[in-house]
Amino acid sequence: EEPYTLAKIAEMQKLDIALYEHFNATFWREVEKEEGIFEELAIFQKLNKQVQSFCVQGSRVGYQGTYANVLSPEGRKNFQCIAMNTRCLNFIRLMEARDDTAVPRSDIPRIAEDYTDPDSLNY
Repeated sequence: EEPYTLAKIAEMQKLDIALYEHFNATFWREVEKEEGIFEELAIFQKLNKQVQSFCVQGSRVGYQGTYANVLSPEGRKNFQCIAMNTRCLNFIRLMEARDDTAVPRSDIPRIAEDYTDPDSLNY
């Protein structure tokens, strides 16, 4: 990048940069106050990796270049795996169906498989 271009961008984004720097500093001050947060994070990351190794068989490039997980056969049968690897709108539909007593339990697998999201996990 040209130094002139970067300077011009910084000038035009002065307020955004100031807001980011303020809230980033505030965030890290609060994080530092929490005892054991990084140890807790390490435990969570380890557990998440174990769960994902059961739920996910790989990933692929999805919608707009983002990565999408591809569920394992076991993961497709497991509600928690589906919930953890589903975009919000699809997850909300799945939760509503699961909690709606008018939806027959036999329809839940079909609803879980019926994604319209371009990053559908069912490839």
